Amino acid sequence: MNKHKIRKTKLDQSFVKLEATIKRKFSVSFMSNTKWFKLLTYCASFEEKKYRIQFKLVHDDKVRISYTESNEDFVEHNWFIEPWIYKEIEWLEFSFEDNNTLDELINYLQSKAQFPLEKTETGYRIVGYI
Repeated sequence: MNKHKIRKTKLDQSFVKLEATIKRKFSVSFMSNTKWFKLLTYCASFEEKKYRIQFKLVHDDKVRISYTESNEDFVEHNWFIEPWIYKEIEWLEFSFEDNNTLDELINYLQSKAQFPLEKTETGYRIVGYI
């Protein structure tokens, strides 16, 4: 079997495991790869600046920190190091830390689409699954 087929088989197995994890842990899905992509593209088009985010993936309890892109041309359909995909995001939170215009960003995002949003003590959270 060549390297390409082996890699594709491993990715397919990863996606099957991901689907099983999501099905086992959650009863409702609010976001898809496409919705996450749109959200991050809208962020990049607003003020063309990076926003600090925290996010949690479905398969562990670790909260990760990153930043959004500041140019919508750099937003990709697969944001994470493969095989991570947007569908793995349980939630993503825009942090108040270093984000003076966060309320304006959230208003802009909500004007573009109705994202499943909740305000927390530390920022605004977009919920992927419950």
